[in-house]
Amino acid sequence: MMKKEMCRRIKDLALFDLPVNGEKIENLFIETHSHFQKLSPNWTLSATRYKMIYIFWFKEVFSHFILLLFLAVLYSITLGLCSQIFLQSLLLGSFCSFFILAVWIYWPAYFSEFLPKLDSIIDEKEQIRLAELERCKCRRTQYSCPSLVIIYFVYCKISEIPLLPANETSAELLNKLYGVDKDKLKQNLVRLCQLHKLSPKEMAEMSKGIANARDFFASLGYWEAAKILDKLELKMVSA
Repeated sequence: MMKKEMCRRIKDLALFDLPVNGEKIENLFIETHSHFQKLSPNWTLSATRYKMIYIFWFKEVFSHFILLLFLAVLYSITLGLCSQIFLQSLLLGSFCSFFILAVWIYWPAYFSEFLPKLDSIIDEKEQIRLAELERCKCRRTQYSCPSLVIIYFVYCKISEIPLLPANETSAELLNKLYGVDKDKLKQNLVRLCQLHKLSPKEMAEMSKGIANARDFFASLGYWEAAKILDKLELKMVSA
């Protein structure tokens, strides 16, 4: 087992497999992007791409080449081939070796493996970012939780459907309808059932919710909703 593992590592080293491993690229991308976003909140995915390219050439490639060169020198010393002539030719041989490795390993790995995988990761992250922006935009235009619960209350009165009890099950059901945090929905259901216990802040939120509900039903042209909202407002004020 140990022998197989050692052979696998030697193969990975010789073929330059680890720097183009998809999982490693993604993990390094996330780590690098998070690091620079902490330093600069406006740091972009494109900027991280350039950092990743820099890491590939100046860390991964350079480290790989230096390691191979070190192993070659160590092997020569072991065989007693290290002489003055050897040391003099080492520099020229290093340049020639790097050129050969670049042509046969580094450049193909960079263009056929590293860049496609990196750009795929960036595209995925960009899609996630755009989806999150869209969700944020929707949340900004959505009515507040008190408003949604009051609109639901009016619909129940209009349809003569019993109002849901203020519990976890009801909150989960409304969460499926509105896509709003179920704890907030439950909290506002409780407020609706216990108007006499509202604090001044909660009363202000409910009043704003009633105003939003008026605008909503007015936009629909359903003026009968105003009567229901008037009764709710009167009950809240007199509580």
